[in-house]
Amino acid sequence: MPDASKHPTHVLTRRQREIAALVARGYTNGQLADELVLTSGSVANHIQHMLQRLQVDSRAQIAAWAVEHGLTTTQDRLLTTLERMLEIEVTSLPGALEAVAALLAEAVAADRVLVFLHDPAAEALVAAGGSQTQSPQPTGEPDRVPLPEGGPIVATFNTGLACSTALSGQDGEASTLARDLGARSALCVPLHVGDARRGVLVATSSTPDVFSERDLRFLLAVGQWVGSVAQRAELVEQATASAVEAARAAATQDLVTTLADDLRRRTEPLARHVERASGRAGQVGLARDLGAAQEIRRRVRDLRRLVDDLLDVVHLEQGVFELHLEPVDLARLAREATAPFRSTARDVRVRASDKTEVVADWARLRQALEHMLAEATRYLPEGTPLIVEVYAERGPNGAWEVLSVRGGTERGSPPGSSAPPAPVTASGPSSGLGMGLRLASRIAAAHGGVLSVEVAEEGCIRVSLALPAPGPVKLPSHT
Repeated sequence: MPDASKHPTHVLTRRQREIAALVARGYTNGQLADELVLTSGSVANHIQHMLQRLQVDSRAQIAAWAVEHGLTTTQDRLLTTLERMLEIEVTSLPGALEAVAALLAEAVAADRVLVFLHDPAAEALVAAGGSQTQSPQPTGEPDRVPLPEGGPIVATFNTGLACSTALSGQDGEASTLARDLGARSALCVPLHVGDARRGVLVATSSTPDVFSERDLRFLLAVGQWVGSVAQRAELVEQATASAVEAARAAATQDLVTTLADDLRRRTEPLARHVERASGRAGQVGLARDLGAAQEIRRRVRDLRRLVDDLLDVVHLEQGVFELHLEPVDLARLAREATAPFRSTARDVRVRASDKTEVVADWARLRQALEHMLAEATRYLPEGTPLIVEVYAERGPNGAWEVLSVRGGTERGSPPGSSAPPAPVTASGPSSGLGMGLRLASRIAAAHGGVLSVEVAEEGCIRVSLALPAPGPVKLPSHT
């Protein structure tokens, strides 16, 4: 009697292995046809091919071969496939989908399994993963299927209904199937990731009438798990990207801190030297040298302040920036902060409510306002007054107290007439307006507020800092 045990399982197709397992359970040809949704003739042909490939003479020998190779366990292909899917090591979405597609192609004996995901920008379903079996690859398979062109894949995505096509090429749908998939048989099931329909899972074959209703039910069942794998892969990608970004930010912060410390150490001897030179110039009455020394001293002081601001930004990014909260009268703060900016050559005007109060860190808020004033002054045309406005704002996002610094005349947009300013981000206006406004935007964010920068037509800028109002909004009085 021929020995069938020498033949490994891969000598039979997936469908033939399934038939062998059922033969080992005692299924007749009629029962096989009912179970697998095949015709009796197809079952008979499969049995004949199996006898030839295993080089055996009877169904009993087929059954013995199936038992010896473990094909008669109670686990069906759904459970086996799900178990193998759980073993997939998820590192990226394309990699996970390719691994899943390889499992499904083997399970349904497809030439190819493709996972299409919806790309709203392209108005198309884009192939995000696929796997090739040992069968020749169809030449017509696309990277994307445009939604306006229709077809079985698009219909499944739009309706959420699975479909099975088993066409011989005589009707219109066959040409659509060949155009989209380069195939003559296909199973299309919707793919849900989380609560959203995100795409279509497609199994294809170049052979007509190759898939059964049982295959469609299987793909529908396993499609839910494919969505779970895709969701897990997306979470892994997001976590990986966040970790990389966090590591990059930490490295940048370390570099900035080191640079700031080095600058501080190098400016300290320079500051002492300038102080001594200034003292000697004053003693001997060298007015020109004294003026130059004082200018250098001012420049060194500005440089050291820049270093301090740089460190403050790093501390804010690291979350170690401590705030000492207390009630702060913004009108009083504005008047005190603008005092150093007043001179015979510059007109500084404060327009404020009688009392506009927030809960904030007085010193840090003043630091932010001073940077706002300094930045606005840089863009202030000669003879143009510097105007500081303090007013209450009510908008769709809640109640705010706003500090606004601008150059210009008394006319302009009335306080309280617009929504709170949009936040300034590191890649936004503040990145091009210097370290001072960058720090001011971080101080605003630490208080739950936002900073915005607007450029006026006359070349002036308007810098606004909005802070959450602690209580009812007060109507401004412009004085």
